[in-house]
Amino acid sequence: MAGRALLASSGDTTAYRLVSAESDGLPGLILDRYGDWLVMQFLALGVERWKSEIVGQIGNLSYARGVYERSDVDVRAKEGLSQTAGRAVG
Repeated sequence: MAGRALLASSGDTTAYRLVSAESDGLPGLILDRYGDWLVMQFLALGVERWKSEIVGQIGNLSYARGVYERSDVDVRAKEGLSQTAGRAVG
């Protein structure tokens, strides 16, 4: 995570992974930055239950113009979740 903090502080890099699921202690959650947009994936029931709170907090980041959800992957079916994609904030 410390290496990614350097990316965030650099004005030269605007596309990188902010949260990498289990590696960051957040199983089932992936968060990427692409310019001033954030893209999230909720891959497990545990994080799906906290989706509105997570999206609300992430949407408060000052540089984020919006948050887009790309939870349209087959693995969600194993958790009993449907696929979903679209704007979440912004």
